[in-house]
Amino acid sequence: MVYTVTLNASLDYIISVDDFRWGYTNRTAAEQILPGGKGINVSIVLHALGVENIALGFIAGFIGEEIKRMVEQSGCRQDFITLPDGLSRINIKMKFRDGTEINGQGPGISLAALEQLMEQLKQLVRSWRSPTQR
Repeated sequence: MVYTVTLNASLDYIISVDDFRWGYTNRTAAEQILPGGKGINVSIVLHALGVENIALGFIAGFIGEEIKRMVEQSGCRQDFITLPDGLSRINIKMKFRDGTEINGQGPGISLAALEQLMEQLKQLVRSWRSPTQR
């Protein structure tokens, strides 16, 4: 079992624009919304390769709930910690010639939430040890 950790999960809104012009209304040629963040990306690739894994990390607000839904929809298991305040981030990836990214900030992570993640990780370590090592 592989566990991935995403501290700042996101929804990645990927758009293609054929003829982007500053200062004008531009229309997209294509759009896609995917769950994102380094650990989530790894979990999705591992799942595609047939490797059993669980995505861990933090989500917040209705955006976080959508991230969780999309991760599960992609076939991945998850055990995200839901933060009580804030919103998970939305990143905009614009494909026009070179490409431009605008990444959101994401929610603040409290010390209590970090401690909750550390306890989650400690439980994983305890479960990996044999009974004689406990």
